[in-house]
Amino acid sequence: MVLVWIGIAVGIILVVALIIKTSKINPKVVLGISLRCKQCGSETSGLKCVKCDKKFKSFGV
Repeated sequence: MVLVWIGIAVGIILVVALIIKTSKINPKVVLGISLRCKQCGSETSGLKCVKCDKKFKSFGV
């Protein structure tokens, strides 16, 4: 019975530690969303970077 109480206490401590850890970091880091381009650093709002896009679209001109 004592081992059950020790297991419950360790589990509660781990849950509290994980909640504290996730509350201290930026939520965007948890989700893996980057709002800036990795190459040039310009603001992209999560979309492709217009400056660094390798595909040049000229509409046939």
